[in-house]
Amino acid sequence: RQLAEDLRLRDFTMNALAMDEHLQLIDLHGFYKDIEAQVIRLCPPASNTLHADPLRMLRAVRFYSQLYFQMDEETLDTIQKEVHLLSRMPIERVASEIEKLWAGIWRKQALELFLQLGFCLPNSFLHRETIIQILPITEHARYSAEEFWSLIAIMQRELSWKHFPIAKEMKQLLKIIQALYERRVRDGWSDLLLYDASLQYAHKIERCYQLLHPNRESISIQSLNLRYKQLPIHSRKELAITGADMMKHLRVKPGSWIETMLRKIERAIIEGKLENRKERLLHFVESEWRKL
Repeated sequence: RQLAEDLRLRDFTMNALAMDEHLQLIDLHGFYKDIEAQVIRLCPPASNTLHADPLRMLRAVRFYSQLYFQMDEETLDTIQKEVHLLSRMPIERVASEIEKLWAGIWRKQALELFLQLGFCLPNSFLHRETIIQILPITEHARYSAEEFWSLIAIMQRELSWKHFPIAKEMKQLLKIIQALYERRVRDGWSDLLLYDASLQYAHKIERCYQLLHPNRESISIQSLNLRYKQLPIHSRKELAITGADMMKHLRVKPGSWIETMLRKIERAIIEGKLENRKERLLHFVESEWRKL
């Protein structure tokens, strides 16, 4: 009796099964037929099942993306009636389900169902308009969670980062990608942008650009790699001088001027206006210092 009650309280009928120590299937409620028919059905009564955990309505669409089982009509009707419950769920749990949905093979069909059901997400971190925009690219190759959130960050420029449901490290990554992507769209791949992005971000940015602008001219990853290799420097560590060298040469105390000066040096070297040799750089620093 305890097992029967436990199975009845599961989320979907296809999950309300068990197996004994002899690996024999236990189907106390006759739910195995839904797996055979490839149907996603909430355990009855459907409304109670959703009220117990409203995230189950989003999980149903996630299973649709992963399995492409058809949704039971009563399940669809119940989700539409109770869709408002989803807005009360912790945003992190919602985001986790959306990531899994995005990873599914049938994500395009699942996102179309997502729109049809009119899901209300907490803090509106994923706009309906964004999903509509993203639909045309969902049939391409599979994407990682990082690529998914990168696309969302690019498409929703006015993000409320405070409520964005991802780890702090990922937020920092997305902020960088968002800023670099805007420069890519505005100015193309200048040597300075390629230097600032490094290959770590350049590949991600160009992939997003190609996905969001399939009809515009883009640059191949091989070309990016070649151009990056030809840059005179690839990081600040390669500069022939340091902040300490500049302070010693100018006989001044440290301050925000060091970052400003290093940035000017990087830019001048990347643009071919300055040679990365210590004496040349110190002469440049002395000249620029007089302008500050």
